[in-house]
Amino acid sequence: MNTVPAYRFDNVWEEKSQEFQQEMLDFWLTEGALPSREAALQRLPQVAMVARDNSGAIAAVCTVYQQYCERLENWFYYSRAFTGKHHRQAGLSTDIFCQVRDYFEQRFCAGVDTRCIGFFAEIESDILKQHINLGYRPSTKTVYIGKNERGDHLRVYYFPGARII
Repeated sequence: MNTVPAYRFDNVWEEKSQEFQQEMLDFWLTEGALPSREAALQRLPQVAMVARDNSGAIAAVCTVYQQYCERLENWFYYSRAFTGKHHRQAGLSTDIFCQVRDYFEQRFCAGVDTRCIGFFAEIESDILKQHINLGYRPSTKTVYIGKNERGDHLRVYYFPGARII
């Protein structure tokens, strides 16, 4: 019997209502995900998707921003995933990352947004670094490319047809 709750993924990249923005601020601050309301307000425009539990409450969030990666000499989407403490064993970080990756991949392939050629991820969680140590991770389609100065694992995913420039 599967005891993992079902989650609904809501894409909010293009539209974030005032009600949603307040709900997002409350989630981050209640969970201690960000140090202050000001930090949460700055992060709001980057929210791409949320996962909601059966009650409709936010369980996880994925934020995205564009950044030039000196190491790879190209523009990438950098993403952050945060899962609420009561949902951390459900694999939501992977699920929400894949949902967001697929959304931006569709935009890239359709020619809507071609500046970024894929996703770049810094894995900060010690648990994830210890247990997810494959060079290629099939569930996220990411490849390990090394560590940063903090020891975080660096992973990259290229969109189909991405060109190195």
